[in-house]
Amino acid sequence: MKAGPSRTEILIELALALLGAHVLLLAIFRRYSLEGAGIPFTASNPNLALVLCFLLLGFRAWRNRRRADGEPTGRARLKLGNWCAGLGTAGLILALCFLTVFFLFHHYGGRLGSDGVINFIYVRSWVIDRDFDLTNEFEDFVPAKFQNIAAAARAKGLSPDPSNEPGPALFWTPAYVATHVLVLGAGWLGADIAADGYSYPYINAVCLSGFLWGFVAVLIAYHVSCRYFDPRLAAVSVCILWLSSTLYWYTVVEPSMPHATGAAAVSIFLFLWLSLRESPTGLKWVALGLAGGLVVSVQRYNAFYFLAPLLTLGTWLLPRLRAAERKDLRKWMGLGAGVAFAVVATALPMLLSNLSSGDGSLLRIGVSTFRHWKSPKIVEFLFSSNHGLFSWTPVVCLAVVGLFLLFKKDRGLAATLIVTLAGGIYLLSSTWDWYAGFAFGSRRLTEAFLIFALGFCASAEFFSRRPQILGAAALGLLVAWNFLLAGQVKRGEVPMMGTFAFSDAASRAVKRMYDVVGHPPSAPASWPFSWKYGVSPEQFDATFGHRDYHNLNIDVGSSDDRYFLGTGWSAPEQMADGSSYRWSVGSESSWLVPLFGPFDYQLRLNGEPSRHPEGWRQTVSISVNGNRAATITADDGWQILETRVPASFWRKGLNEIELRYGWTVEAGSIYGDADDRQIALRLAGLELRIVP
Repeated sequence: MKAGPSRTEILIELALALLGAHVLLLAIFRRYSLEGAGIPFTASNPNLALVLCFLLLGFRAWRNRRRADGEPTGRARLKLGNWCAGLGTAGLILALCFLTVFFLFHHYGGRLGSDGVINFIYVRSWVIDRDFDLTNEFEDFVPAKFQNIAAAARAKGLSPDPSNEPGPALFWTPAYVATHVLVLGAGWLGADIAADGYSYPYINAVCLSGFLWGFVAVLIAYHVSCRYFDPRLAAVSVCILWLSSTLYWYTVVEPSMPHATGAAAVSIFLFLWLSLRESPTGLKWVALGLAGGLVVSVQRYNAFYFLAPLLTLGTWLLPRLRAAERKDLRKWMGLGAGVAFAVVATALPMLLSNLSSGDGSLLRIGVSTFRHWKSPKIVEFLFSSNHGLFSWTPVVCLAVVGLFLLFKKDRGLAATLIVTLAGGIYLLSSTWDWYAGFAFGSRRLTEAFLIFALGFCASAEFFSRRPQILGAAALGLLVAWNFLLAGQVKRGEVPMMGTFAFSDAASRAVKRMYDVVGHPPSAPASWPFSWKYGVSPEQFDATFGHRDYHNLNIDVGSSDDRYFLGTGWSAPEQMADGSSYRWSVGSESSWLVPLFGPFDYQLRLNGEPSRHPEGWRQTVSISVNGNRAATITADDGWQILETRVPASFWRKGLNEIELRYGWTVEAGSIYGDADDRQIALRLAGLELRIVP
């Protein structure tokens, strides 16, 4: 007979419950202005409570390892003293990671940021006002940067339509309602807190809810990963992925954005799909439909996750259709209708909101959503510094590689996840704003946390069984550091005698590495770019994926010209009046300009040719994308050199403008000093204007 929980275990779990309630109340009734890194332990922040939670959870896990009896199941787990009885190493890792991230959330996270303001007013409108009309919310709460939405609506006699999906508000409503009750209760007790739905407890409730839903996604990822991997490896992997992916930002810094909540919705959806995949039943299909409606309600782009169950349905249904009887077909059609009804039922708030808008579209999928469907910006979406998936979140590289390693455990699962993720990448890179605007990383794939978790676990398992690979990588880093340091000594950047700052040496080493290799996660794309345009791989980050222009005016020598910099230019220099310029270096130089499309352009160069010892006039041959466009002759002095380049020379996206000079001269021989650069043209500006 198993012994019951001891008095110590009961007290520990009671203390954890009280501490948890204390922390949650502080998180809801905090004021942003009081937050900071001041006194570490006060009644107004949960630091002491969090430290005690750390200690108590650690002690509880230690006692669990010393107990002879097994883990309680069933009703026994509901009794005080048994809540944490099954807490082992894996559970402790997850719990401590949660407390750490919650600490960070409390200290500098949990604000309404970016579109979080719009997401917040949805839940405020239907809880406090009990309607979908956001007119008063825009008047009373929404900041000026969004007021153009209200102005456009007023011009049409409509209520403001921000076009955000209202799905996150569905997930936040329970916390918002509970907070409204607490605020009313606090007011009854004499607290001076406005119960208007806008005050700080309501904001905190929404942000805290977004944070907790993000943790739900982590727990689901852990639970699913345990089916294929050791629980401790799964716990460590999902925690590392949480802390090193975009989910961290959208649970801690901007939980009012839809992505942490969306990660929970998608994780629930995929969890139900995995259960259905193992044993399909009509009830599971309907449950999956209900979850699917929530998935698209949170973010319409999440519709690509439907690929997973559709692929499963195809592999299950096609063999049966060949031998199907009419009765079976009617049954499957009825099931399909039931699933469709389930999707519509949970997506109804979004559908009603869309129908009531000026757009009048159920899903708001217009032409702009698939603007690049013929030539999706996949390479930019994955590798560019403009929120590229791999360049911003290198851990996802390991996760994607791990999806292929997952073939050894479950070929069908791995193939389905890869196809689903590929479909999402195609969809998201086909949109007009493939970079997702103001964001931290590739934010629209934050919801793919469960898919990435399975892949990352597979990679972690692979490397844990092959420590020689990790050892070789560590030794390789030591060799690389020594080479880079030796190079700095040879160039005189580090003294051979005397002290110096290693931070400066490390900074120069990193800069040198980036010049030669580029940003490592971008390497598969940056190296061909470097070879094609003759620039350093580092230039890839500044140029590739930059927004396109109709008209472009480059202030050469300014801090912004680096986004367009090609080959053959000096470092920025300044004239006596403070204006900036660059010298061409060598017989050729180039610029890389991203354009919306092929138009007739007037190309203007604002510059001055170098003086020649024999007074020669300079000639500048201009080529666009390898095609000779014009040859211009330049006299002495500052001038505007211009020519018209027809649309046939240009292309949509990145274009290369090459300048070839008739002659070069050594700078020192003309302007003095020991300057051996071969120069031809001093350029202060480059302008492209569409010719009407």
